[in-house]
Amino acid sequence: MVNNIIPGKNKITKIRKRGIFFTLAALIMVSVAVFTVINVPEDSAVKDAAETRIVTLDSFFSGLGKDMERAVYISSFRAVLSLVQYAVTTGTYVSDTSSAFKSAAINGTYENYTLPLMKNATLNDWYLRINEYAKQTGILLNITFVDIKIEHISPWKVKASLTADVEVRDVNGLAEFKGSREIKSEFSIIGFEDPVYPLNTFGRVTNRINQTT
Repeated sequence: MVNNIIPGKNKITKIRKRGIFFTLAALIMVSVAVFTVINVPEDSAVKDAAETRIVTLDSFFSGLGKDMERAVYISSFRAVLSLVQYAVTTGTYVSDTSSAFKSAAINGTYENYTLPLMKNATLNDWYLRINEYAKQTGILLNITFVDIKIEHISPWKVKASLTADVEVRDVNGLAEFKGSREIKSEFSIIGFEDPVYPLNTFGRVTNRINQTT
């Protein structure tokens, strides 16, 4: 079962380091996006200011996509790890993979149990951070996490897929963007612990997943 896997400490360290760069990616690059421009005044100076804000909004939206990819990777990785830890600790398998993974990745909980490894690593945690940064740059951001799923795509990999509704708006009403986004992220399970062993041997036997010939 994909939901029950524990990686080595080196992987966790790398994930944590990536986490601190979440909000730094927001203004990385300028790309083409579909915007609605609202009531740009005739004055040339004001027009220039409006154009600058539109470019800033476009840049923010482009960087947001990159940031969301990182957020999905980290929250998904930690969610799988957390559910495995829960299973091994309680001695019971996760009953519903889909709902358990979604709850863990977005809220950091499973069946009213707070998952310690999801602290500051959930999608909601990321949203709060990026939204605060957006406000500081005069941007109103609204993201609704519609769904997040995980699937086993090969013997050694899993893929997480997030669907989210995104609204980016200038605080002065100069421009806005609304749309749906689908973000996907893959990660390897090599080196993860197979929970079948500890759960069926009362914790006496452990075994890590390893690709061999």
